[in-house]
Amino acid sequence: MREVSEDEYEYLLYLAKAGVEHLTTADPQAGSALLVLQQAVDRRNGITRDKLLVRWQSVPVGMPSGGAPAQYPAFKTITLENYQRKLTRDDVNEALRGESTTPALVHVTKDPLGLVGWTELDVHNFDA
Repeated sequence: MREVSEDEYEYLLYLAKAGVEHLTTADPQAGSALLVLQQAVDRRNGITRDKLLVRWQSVPVGMPSGGAPAQYPAFKTITLENYQRKLTRDDVNEALRGESTTPALVHVTKDPLGLVGWTELDVHNFDA
């Protein structure tokens, strides 16, 4: 059997995650199944992956026309992932600069599904 290169593996994961995002509404277990498979493959190949979900609100400049929705402004979430080194506060700050000019209420979690463990960015321990 042919071995898969790191770049091919990462691209396959990207495609699988994109597909799972569409499936999770119909099959909530799909995301968990992909995560378990990814962790098993990573373990067998000696890959230590660091993943962090970042959630924030952008401070609004003005109210949207037609009134504000129930939760305004809406929370936005991105996933940062690195398989070569641990993620740092600088990584989060750089990602936020690319996503928002006015991020507020920034929280992070190591939970890959983003269900538990949300902490304020200022108190998150990046060394843990």
